[in-house]
Amino acid sequence: ERLYQRAGIGVQSGYSTILLALDQIDAAKGSSIVDLGSGYGRVGLVCSLVRPDLNFVGYEYVPHRVEVSNNACEELGLEENLVFKVQDLSLKSFSIPIADIYYLYDPFSKETYEYVLKQILEISRQQEVTIVTKGNANIWLNILADENGWPSPTIVDEGNLCIFKSN
Repeated sequence: ERLYQRAGIGVQSGYSTILLALDQIDAAKGSSIVDLGSGYGRVGLVCSLVRPDLNFVGYEYVPHRVEVSNNACEELGLEENLVFKVQDLSLKSFSIPIADIYYLYDPFSKETYEYVLKQILEISRQQEVTIVTKGNANIWLNILADENGWPSPTIVDEGNLCIFKSN
């Protein structure tokens, strides 16, 4: 979204970042992960290759990226626990699904962050959630964590990656 509004540069999560995140979250078998702004699906593809016991859904604004991601998913035989969907997350008609873990790599405008985080906060009132952030998304999550009394995040890779857990 930010890239298409000329507010960001083309970036993606590196393999080492994804592996560090997987190691740090130590997800239980059968956990669900939602990637908000999944791009070309790198996070979901790596997660599903390393941890096929997790259920992963990636949401992406750009249809071509979703098509590429789903093609890779099918080629690798990962479609049982991995899917990518085209979605404008800023639409008021869209509700973020309940998940155990959310991944955000700074993909949104300010308005979309506010809308998305409000939904995640509501989910966190029903169950504990883990939010993995990279890039400037940490700023938004630090505010949310402070306002809601969440513990300090786990800082990984010299602050490049932050993992927040709700109460």
